[in-house]
Amino acid sequence: MSAARPPSTRAVVGDHGGDWKLYVKGTLAGRLAAVAWRWRVAPRQAVRAWLAHRGEVAGRTAAQPRERRPVVFVIMAGQGEGQGLDDVLASIVRWEGPDAAVVVLDDATTDCRAARIRAIAPDAVVLRNRWPCARPPYQYTSIARLLREARRRFDADVVIKLDTDALLTGPGLGAAAARVFAEHPQVGLLGTVQQPRYDLWVLQRERRGGRAVRRLHDAALRHGYDGRKAHGGVYVLSRAALDRLAADGWLDWRPPVWTLLNEDACVGLGVWACGLSIGWPGGDDDAPTRSVSHEMPMVKEAVRPAGVLAVHSVRRGLAGENEAEVRHFFGVERRASSGAGP
Repeated sequence: MSAARPPSTRAVVGDHGGDWKLYVKGTLAGRLAAVAWRWRVAPRQAVRAWLAHRGEVAGRTAAQPRERRPVVFVIMAGQGEGQGLDDVLASIVRWEGPDAAVVVLDDATTDCRAARIRAIAPDAVVLRNRWPCARPPYQYTSIARLLREARRRFDADVVIKLDTDALLTGPGLGAAAARVFAEHPQVGLLGTVQQPRYDLWVLQRERRGGRAVRRLHDAALRHGYDGRKAHGGVYVLSRAALDRLAADGWLDWRPPVWTLLNEDACVGLGVWACGLSIGWPGGDDDAPTRSVSHEMPMVKEAVRPAGVLAVHSVRRGLAGENEAEVRHFFGVERRASSGAGP
């Protein structure tokens, strides 16, 4: 196990505001029940997505030479996230420009269609799940599919993962990350570093009956894994990390269907397993990315003055703003900086 002592269920329940369901999810039967509950609407959603996409012409799938791009952005988009996807794509187009590549996974939605995506990012690669399978915490296979496709299609220095409630807020994130990776080749993953007790609690339980989880966890432990990861709203992988993840088979790794391990925990474990480290060398306080769950990581007016180039989540501002107000603020900044455009 990790050098950090696995927490008790009571401690994790306390971290999650007294969520009693964690006592149930701590058992295999509880995790299996959670799978059935979370996917109860999947058949209906799959049919709705199929009806919405009828008549669309599939994109090119034949093997093509890898394109040289400095940065690739990968985004998973679920049902109801079409407007958020539009906004994050507009921020990529404005702040990274035409040299950036974009790969989007439409998780069997009706509102994240290829034509809509390419109206904003014309060269975007669009993948589609016919069956919705990228809802938390079951997202690792989908992010791995995105990373495999990014690596297959593009020769890039960095790959940046953004959620649909994240935004780029300034220029040069890809270049800044590439400089860090060049100066610190032992670093493979950049982002807001977290060390949640929840991940250690999940690993303690799932490694007992899950060979796949035990194999990944043990590989990470051999390289000093201590529970640290990069928060999943915004993170950056180096070319070396992506190549090692592919070579060591972690991009083909499949967690058990009942796992509670979130996608960012799996990516962090994979990077550890490859013998690389995590985090901006100067620490989070001076980092150009800030990512926390459910709300802005800082007051929105302080983002640009602080040199922050990407934020998550824009769902709620720290001064009580709603999502529309936060998005409007950054949209106005984009248009003011360019005089026009998205």
